[in-house]
Amino acid sequence: MNLNTDLYQLEDVEEETLKYIFISQGKEVIVKAIEYQHVQPLRNYQIYNLAFGNYDIEKDEIIDNVVSNNDDGRKVFNTVLSSIPLFFGNYSDRILMVRGSDGTKEFLQICQEACDKCEEGNCRKFNQRLRIYTNYIDANYDALIKQYKFYGGIEDENNNINLVDYNSTEKHLYNIVYVIKNKSNENK
Repeated sequence: MNLNTDLYQLEDVEEETLKYIFISQGKEVIVKAIEYQHVQPLRNYQIYNLAFGNYDIEKDEIIDNVVSNNDDGRKVFNTVLSSIPLFFGNYSDRILMVRGSDGTKEFLQICQEACDKCEEGNCRKFNQRLRIYTNYIDANYDALIKQYKFYGGIEDENNNINLVDYNSTEKHLYNIVYVIKNKSNENK
């Protein structure tokens, strides 16, 4: 999925759970982790979440709610994207779910309580991480759809997710983006 070559080397930590670590080398040296976590079945498919963040080695846990500001954001993002073909290489029949830790109702509530810039129901930090992914999809859509199919997930008031075909003009409505590998490209 990554169309760029400026990225960090991934180290495969756990093949079964698809966990990778790498070192962010900007202003500081920060251990980062990517993990593809099984979420739930959906009809004949299994859904996996792309989890990413700073890695606490002692607790063996990904901290996904921090902003490192390590001056290497593009390289880190490219590294995360480079793991997606590895995921689909092992699990071409699975669905990948992308949702930022800043895209939940809990995040919105906490942010609104702590931030004087947030208005009721409107926070510019809400879904900021998902916007990074959707902006990448939009900028590279023609190349990406040769290998992947994208869906937007819109959460209703009952916390149900409604799937719609991905449309860049409606991406502001999405709480989640789902990615499926095109069957015609499984051997590519």
